[in-house]
Amino acid sequence: MGLAVTFEDLRYCSSKKWGESCLQDCPECLNRGVCHDRDGDCLCPPGFMGTRCETACREGMFGRSCQESCGSGKDCKGLRFCLPDPYGCSCASGWAGICCETSCPLDTYGPDCRLTCSCLNGGSCNRFSGCHCPTGWRGQHCEKSDRAPQILDIAQHHRGEPELQPPDLLLGLGEPAAEPHQHRAAQAGQQRG
Repeated sequence: MGLAVTFEDLRYCSSKKWGESCLQDCPECLNRGVCHDRDGDCLCPPGFMGTRCETACREGMFGRSCQESCGSGKDCKGLRFCLPDPYGCSCASGWAGICCETSCPLDTYGPDCRLTCSCLNGGSCNRFSGCHCPTGWRGQHCEKSDRAPQILDIAQHHRGEPELQPPDLLLGLGEPAAEPHQHRAAQAGQQRG
């Protein structure tokens, strides 16, 4: 992969801590962002933004709010970005190599191509921003469904199980309901006690 110079060894605090006495926990910085040991902010690599570096910029864009451009038709090829310590230097997102001239290999993305896509549910890897999810899926790896929950007519769905009670059917918090036999056993235990 590409040459990435970082200054992790020069940090005042360990990589997961920040503050004057290094007692504050760093947030989880995504996409190879680095927690600043003095103020706890995530320093985002070129091509990403957000409080945790969670948002990819459009191709050829960079900066704190993705407002900077590498120039018309350049897409940041051949440019090395050096950010404040403790981040260091790297190629822009989508590029690797000593001169940042090599496109990321298949299923890799980000600065110096050091991130792996691992896309699920038909997602495809974009070398600049990671997984692009098909309709109905979201998340860093397309692991979260956008589909609405299925609504069933309970009277028709559970024919032949007359002892089912409403708590057996749904909890309302998005968690799976207890199996009917588990719920009945718990009810029986409460009635005895």
